[in-house]
Amino acid sequence: MEINYTHILPLLIAWADGADPDSRIRGRESVGDEIARAAARLGIAGGLQEPDSAKALHNNQQRIFRWAAAETVAQQRKIAELYPAIIDALPEGLTAQLLVSDSLQYRALQVAERSVKTAMKEFVRANKAIAIQELLAERHRDGDSGPAGNGLFH
Repeated sequence: MEINYTHILPLLIAWADGADPDSRIRGRESVGDEIARAAARLGIAGGLQEPDSAKALHNNQQRIFRWAAAETVAQQRKIAELYPAIIDALPEGLTAQLLVSDSLQYRALQVAERSVKTAMKEFVRANKAIAIQELLAERHRDGDSGPAGNGLFH
């Protein structure tokens, strides 16, 4: 699998900044910790400290974000080693951007998602209008012109 290094750092920064509303993770240290824990689960050393060791939060996020810049071949090698852990740790929305955002299938799914959201909004609007009309018609039919059934006359 080819790694597009230019997408990794912006996605990690976006994740740290709270770009994924479904993610409970905020901040670079939390992102680094999630990746370090994923690396440990997957058996990848990757040059990171054990997640529960002293200063691991700070050191791991420093390393990950520096390597994610991928400005050198050495940084690219480090990120390539951690890539499975990054994919494992990323929230689904950001993983999609990293792995399949350019695929025709993913773009089709995005269009379908927008269409469904639009249809849901229109469905709710239509049902809201129908409910209001029915309630007003009932009130008119029952001769109710006020909250207590008392009419106001001027």
